[in-house]
Amino acid sequence: MATRRIVSEMAVHAAGDSGELVRVLLNSRSRAEANLAVTLLGDHLPERDIVHIANIRELIAELPIPPFAVPWELGMLRRILGYESSTDGVRMAFDCDGGVFGIEFLGEGNSVQRIALLTVAGRVELASADQEILNPKAVELLFIYEELADRLVEALTVLGLTLSPRFYMSVKDYVYENAHEVLLELEGLF
Repeated sequence: MATRRIVSEMAVHAAGDSGELVRVLLNSRSRAEANLAVTLLGDHLPERDIVHIANIRELIAELPIPPFAVPWELGMLRRILGYESSTDGVRMAFDCDGGVFGIEFLGEGNSVQRIALLTVAGRVELASADQEILNPKAVELLFIYEELADRLVEALTVLGLTLSPRFYMSVKDYVYENAHEVLLELEGLF
C-alpha cells in the first residue's frame, strides 16, 4: 500500500528524540505550529523524512470528522471490501506487521456518526478534540499499525469520498505553501 513504508519510517522518528515534534507536525490543527515543527525538525531529521511526515499530515487533515454523510451507503463496505455488520454499523479486522487492528464505521445508510479503531487493548475514536486533527491515541495507532492509514483511505474511497491532499516535494515547498495561512493565524493572536 502507498503509505506503509512512510508510516514505518514515521514511527521510528516518533519513538526518537524528535517524537514530540513529529506528533505536532502530524496532528496539530494549527498551520503555524506545524510550520514551526517542520523548521525545527530540519535540525534533526533528513529532509526526505520531514516531507514524508508533512505529506501524511496532509492526508490525515483530509479525513472527514464525524458525523458526516457519504455518497454511498455503509453497506458498500460489506459488498466491496468484505466488512461485516456490527450492532451499529460495519467493521473489519486487518492483520499487518504491527498486529491485528480493526476499523468500525458506526452509522446507518450514508451517515457516518463515528469511526472507531479497534485493537486488543481497546477501542479508540478517530476524531479528536479541537486542538488536534486526530485523537492522539489514534495517532499512536498509526505508528503501530502501518496499514491503518491505507485501509481507512480505502474504505472512505469506497464510500464515495474523494480525498485531495496537497503533497510537497521539499521542506521549502511546505513552508512557502502554508505561509499565508500561518500569517493569518499569527495575526489573529495579536
